Amino acid sequence: MRLLILHPKNEASICNVSRTHVNCLNMADYSKKQTKEKILTADKVRRSLVKTGFPFEMEIAEFLQRKGYEVEVNEYFLDLEGGKKREIDIVAFKIVDKVRVNLVIECKHSLQDAWVFICSDKKPARYFAYLMHEPSAYELRKSRLFSHMQALDHDVPLAQNYICLKKHTLKKGDQLQIDECVLKLPKAAFDIASRGNNHKKNLYFPLAVFSGQMFFAKYDGNLEVRENHLVQYGFDFNSETYMDKRPENRLTKEREDDLLALLSTSSESDESRIRRFAQSRPGKFQIEFVTGKGLGKYLKRLEEDVSNISTRKWSYYATSPWDRKQKRLRKKTT
Repeated sequence: MRLLILHPKNEASICNVSRTHVNCLNMADYSKKQTKEKILTADKVRRSLVKTGFPFEMEIAEFLQRKGYEVEVNEYFLDLEGGKKREIDIVAFKIVDKVRVNLVIECKHSLQDAWVFICSDKKPARYFAYLMHEPSAYELRKSRLFSHMQALDHDVPLAQNYICLKKHTLKKGDQLQIDECVLKLPKAAFDIASRGNNHKKNLYFPLAVFSGQMFFAKYDGNLEVRENHLVQYGFDFNSETYMDKRPENRLTKEREDDLLALLSTSSESDESRIRRFAQSRPGKFQIEFVTGKGLGKYLKRLEEDVSNISTRKWSYYATSPWDRKQKRLRKKTT
């Protein structure tokens, strides 16, 4: 090998080096750069995944399976506002005394945040519309069909606002996780409930399961703050994409019957199916926020409540008062 270097005055320096040696020099430089870069380990990847909340989601799914639920993870639903499909973390169901209990769940994980729900109304109204059920029952106040349910229990805190607190600084933090639950769960519930299933009676419960601590705060002469495993959040779902408020487009019972008759002989788009179901709801919506540690207690109460529903009474009140009256008149004439 020859190395020839000319004097700088020659306006150029020429290195006549074999190609093999140049390659060796390049590989040596590359190896030095690699040693300076951080090399991932399995433990670092594991810690990174814990921060994303993925293991928490899997823990909740496995817990539900042990409780006898059929579980689907990362189920797709159609977001009409965005015009695209999105994912909801968990969809699960279980048959409890002839009633299919459907859970639509969004899981949220945080090591640094606590959620605080503000109960500004001293005596918040409880709406039967908060309980999504199929077939829809009439005269719920009169029948008291679901009055015993946890979703309508006045002893459970019903919040109208919320904030996120940083545990270490006690300063207000980013509440995007809660916002996402409030925006996503109604849309996912409408899509999944509108698909229907082979079971005659269905209840749908939108849940946000949080890995951290939850508190509720209320003021009645004094500020009261308590930690709780369950807090309900009620609000009006006013999306014009889902709930068209114009009278000519509002889905009445008569229009719904005509539409169902038409659909029996034709196919329906996903958009139309979801919008039809959403418009059949009164527009009141409730999400139940549950801690991961309190999920077992929540499910126990839920299943006890469902087992105490009179399915016979449900079938009776699923028929409109007018139809029941006509049926009685027909019986008298015969």
